[in-house]
Amino acid sequence: MADLYPNNFLDKVIIRIDFANPIESLRNDLDPNLKLEILKQFPISEPPKRMIQKEVTFNITKEKSNIEDINRGELFDWIFHGKNREKSLHLNIDNMYIQYSKYTCFDHLKRDFFSIVKPLISLTDTFGVKRLGLRYIDKIALNESKPLNWTKYLNKNLLCILKVPDKNQSLLRAFNILEVQSEDINVRFQYGMFNPDFPAPIHRKEFILDYDAYHEGLLQSLREIDEKLVYSRQLIKEFFENSIEDGLRRMMRE
Repeated sequence: MADLYPNNFLDKVIIRIDFANPIESLRNDLDPNLKLEILKQFPISEPPKRMIQKEVTFNITKEKSNIEDINRGELFDWIFHGKNREKSLHLNIDNMYIQYSKYTCFDHLKRDFFSIVKPLISLTDTFGVKRLGLRYIDKIALNESKPLNWTKYLNKNLLCILKVPDKNQSLLRAFNILEVQSEDINVRFQYGMFNPDFPAPIHRKEFILDYDAYHEGLLQSLREIDEKLVYSRQLIKEFFENSIEDGLRRMMRE
């Protein structure tokens, strides 16, 4: 993680909340006070993206079945970026997420996140979060030969899948998914060699470690959100440390 390893391999960091109830004041306009707070951390604004909100219902009886497509109206997706486009914010009536392409530390993430959540609360009497997600994606790309040899860098238990093909077969892609639960936080861990050159055989030494921690259930206070966010980050840190070996640690500390 960037907090411990200055020369890390983080490709993206994403934090997202889904609102328990739509914040209707965001549908066609942006509150001036909210916009002012957003521009402090995300000074580049894009024209809002117009979207169509739809609802699909399935009506099934013994006699017939039909699909009803209900148009619930238009809404805007409000988009802002950091001054160097190193981070982006997307906000609409249903959700908000921030994506970092250049992540510095967890404290900065919390600063950006809560500087927007706090004024959002004042826009509605029914503020609540039904899902909170925190995701860290590491893309470990090394300029080395032997693209399938990761024993110096990664936990051997992650590498078993690379040994499945026999010597007469070329590995094209190898990806695993592991999902676990700790208290009320789920972690979806995706890892392996995605191979950007697929369907050609793997020849680049690139390995993905993708940790997605999320809480599903109503959160209504800043304290609750902060606690779940901190615990999610702690779980991801533990997963990451259990995934790597000292060879990678030394490389990231140099």
